[in-house]
Amino acid sequence: MPKSRKPARKYDERRFWRKLGAAIEQRDDRKPLRDGPARDMSLAAHLSLEQLCRNPDECSWSNLACTCNLSMILAEHGYGDEQCLSFVRAAQDALRRTEARAKVTGQWSMDGDGIVALREVLALHDAQIEQASRSEIRQALVEMSERLEREEALERGTAA
Repeated sequence: MPKSRKPARKYDERRFWRKLGAAIEQRDDRKPLRDGPARDMSLAAHLSLEQLCRNPDECSWSNLACTCNLSMILAEHGYGDEQCLSFVRAAQDALRRTEARAKVTGQWSMDGDGIVALREVLALHDAQIEQASRSEIRQALVEMSERLEREEALERGTAA
């Protein structure tokens, strides 16, 4: 009796290209962000701070809160020391003060100490996204989303 053969797999003409694309993606995940995406992340954060200083609004506050959350997670993952974490905590406290002030006055204006703290965090953030690989930044963003769901990260409505 002949052995039963496993049925032949259907020919997939795109299999090679999919495997090649996955291999390239995996290789790129080990590298730091390219100049374009890193520059975009940095520019968005810096422009949000300038907006918050000149014509404050909630959108700028939210962008900076996201930047602080990401910097906190990257610092916890080794892209910064305890001093970096204290910078991020000071900036988050400043953002909380700004949100509390906005609830009372309707203005999203930031105090001087908060601006200084956020400038330090933005410098840290720029260094972190230059050093961290794409996959590490992606993992930090996933962790940030999970923390937001558990209400363990800075987001709108967390001010006292």
